[in-house]
Amino acid sequence: PALPNTKTDVGSDTKPRFAIAYMLTDNISAEIDLGLPYKHDLYGAGSINGTGKLATSEVLPPTAFIQYRFLKADSMVRPYVGLGITYAMFQKERGSGQLTAVLNTGGPGATFKLDDKLTYSVQLGGTVKINEKWFLDASVIKTKLKTKAHYSTGQVQDVKLDPLAVNVSIGYAFKGW
Repeated sequence: PALPNTKTDVGSDTKPRFAIAYMLTDNISAEIDLGLPYKHDLYGAGSINGTGKLATSEVLPPTAFIQYRFLKADSMVRPYVGLGITYAMFQKERGSGQLTAVLNTGGPGATFKLDDKLTYSVQLGGTVKINEKWFLDASVIKTKLKTKAHYSTGQVQDVKLDPLAVNVSIGYAFKGW
């Protein structure tokens, strides 16, 4: 059993992403976000604050969005909102000596596995037209995620993550804007 108020803080990471969008109508688009896995360091917090880095994990979160784009299709600036489905795939989870000290003092090294999870994401963004083919895009994506961590010591912990992604990109329109 965990100490009361046991928490984990998750460190941030920056990676390139690749998005493909298709305009279904003048105001509705579909977008798929792909990229490299994000690597996060996990630190003790709450009642185990100060234990240092407990573990690392990678997550690959491909997301499919449906977006509503405001203003006319030929507007120079087009704000948008999006609602998406995200599949968080966790991989390469590795515990540290600190994780073993917290979970299994004097025993073999502690390991863990995070459950992959399907969840939703919301997006707020805007596109600025550079010319007929090139544009700048910026968005903020908020995801709510609940999953479980399964430890080699037999413990299971509910995990709540609420990552915030900030994206700035340059894009190319293959057809008319």
